[in-house]
Amino acid sequence: MSGALFDLDRLEASAREAERSQKEVELADRKSRHLQQKILNLQARRNELRTQLPQVTSQPPDLEAATKEGKKLMNALKKLRQLQEIQKLYRLTGVSVQEKTENKLMLRFDTSYNHEYVDEHYIELTRSKKQDGYQVSHHTLPAFIPMSQLEVHLETELKVFVDRIREYLQAFVIRRGQVKMLESKLAEILRSEIETSLPVDYVSISLQSSDDVPIKITLCYTDLRSVHPTKAEVSIIETPGFRKGFHQGALRFPTCSRR
Repeated sequence: MSGALFDLDRLEASAREAERSQKEVELADRKSRHLQQKILNLQARRNELRTQLPQVTSQPPDLEAATKEGKKLMNALKKLRQLQEIQKLYRLTGVSVQEKTENKLMLRFDTSYNHEYVDEHYIELTRSKKQDGYQVSHHTLPAFIPMSQLEVHLETELKVFVDRIREYLQAFVIRRGQVKMLESKLAEILRSEIETSLPVDYVSISLQSSDDVPIKITLCYTDLRSVHPTKAEVSIIETPGFRKGFHQGALRFPTCSRR
């Protein structure tokens, strides 16, 4: 009896072992089929890519052309930036031609102060019927520039005319800038705003000196193309606290009369 039970146990153990072996075989078989399918999918993708390869290899000329166009664009942008820098520098000092036809010439004058662009003015020139030169038809210049005197140069030498206009404009801008700078630096001792004429060829400055003496400084520019005063006068301002003529003679410079 005991021998029969032992044999039964052995048979059951063998059956369980066989069942485990069968499951392991089935699992290995599923893994194998999965890998085979994956390989087939990869092979199919490879074949698909191979069929597309001729199309891809035929595209490099277009890509090359696009690259060349991109390089041209970058070079153009670089040149544009360089031209803009040159234009900025030129506007600080120069004169440019805005328009030119057979019978008309439009000039632009750019002014600057302390390395900063200030403003621009225009002159439209037309061919003179009597002469080979030009004549002024329109302009935006300040009224104090003596156009009637300068236009005579248009009959013979355009460059002289342009240079004279630029000198008048630039000197005016510099004198005006100098006055603004003085107002800023002398703000604490200025008795009132600095007075100037329209072309800034006359400047009157009233100051309170360090020893509380009220002083008036007058500057005069006889040449509108100059940025340095040609005459100056320093005098004490008469107030109730100071006698007439007190030390005044020692402070006087050549008389400067307003133009």
